[in-house]
Amino acid sequence: MEAFTAVASKLGSYLMFSVGLVLFFSVVYSYGAAKLSYAYNTSVGSSSAILWSILAFMFSGFYYPYYAFFVNPVNAAPASTPLPIVGGRRRK
Repeated sequence: MEAFTAVASKLGSYLMFSVGLVLFFSVVYSYGAAKLSYAYNTSVGSSSAILWSILAFMFSGFYYPYYAFFVNPVNAAPASTPLPIVGGRRRK
């Protein structure tokens, strides 16, 4: 009976460690979505950036694909007027 108690105790501690680890990574994952949302909304001047970041924290699994395909400012359309080419020399 003591062996069973020792095994059950060790199994319980492994289970608690695993649950804690999964919980930690899920909070970090959701925090990343909230931080992305807050940074984007403050950069565009939204007055409800905190509300959107809380919503992104709660639904981070949906926010990451939404951000990647529709919001990501790195993949934004280029400016309407291209920059002129400067430098270089005409050869004769």
